[in-house]
Amino acid sequence: MIKSFSYFILFVFLCPVVYAQTGLEIIEAQNNSNKGYKTEFIAGTFVTTEKNKSVTERGFEIYREESGKTLLIVTSPDDVKGAKLLSLGQDIQWLYLPSLGKTRRLASGTQNGFFLGTEFTHEDLAPKNTALYDYNLLKNETIGNKDCTVVEAIPARTSSSYSKTISWITTNTYQTLKTEFYAKNNTLLKTAVFEHYARLEGKFWRPLEVTMTETKSGRFTTMRLKSHTIGQTFPESTFKMEALTR
Repeated sequence: MIKSFSYFILFVFLCPVVYAQTGLEIIEAQNNSNKGYKTEFIAGTFVTTEKNKSVTERGFEIYREESGKTLLIVTSPDDVKGAKLLSLGQDIQWLYLPSLGKTRRLASGTQNGFFLGTEFTHEDLAPKNTALYDYNLLKNETIGNKDCTVVEAIPARTSSSYSKTISWITTNTYQTLKTEFYAKNNTLLKTAVFEHYARLEGKFWRPLEVTMTETKSGRFTTMRLKSHTIGQTFPESTFKMEALTR
């Protein structure tokens, strides 16, 4: 089952009786909780903070279908405005950079580049296919005052720059609060924290901020989601290759 990214990265899980479920069953329950949004439009910013506290901000728009098709367009500043990332599947991505006037296919296994200097890689921004991973239920744990289950995802049938991810998921509302990303040598590479959830259309939970922090340097990027529209009709050309160069 394809699930959109962002989200990667923007996911939630279920576990009312933890040890009666497998990790896969929890992921499938999460997917089911998010069914029915059809399309989604998001506007927001990537705000990257360096170790020396200098800050870079980039505006963006995201057009997403429930099928997993996603178009990310950079809207500011002028030096990167018009850059686009088209994702048609977990391993099917194209990157367009207006400064070069070229479109480049990001092949499976080469999606570990950072998107325009943020801490989010191209892989992080691609939709995820549940069937390509093995899932393990690790434990129960509390973050703040929220009860969570902890689920490990291992890329078993796909190329990935990560050896695994570990996510903390609330047991009652399916919200992912934290995800750890591990390098191929199993050291902690970076951590995403999901905050300020809002419920759209009375059903679909979305975090309004996702902060990705690189472990070694402490450099981090906050993805701030400023506006959402559910169920908007997009032009048929939105997810076609020619849309990248327009």
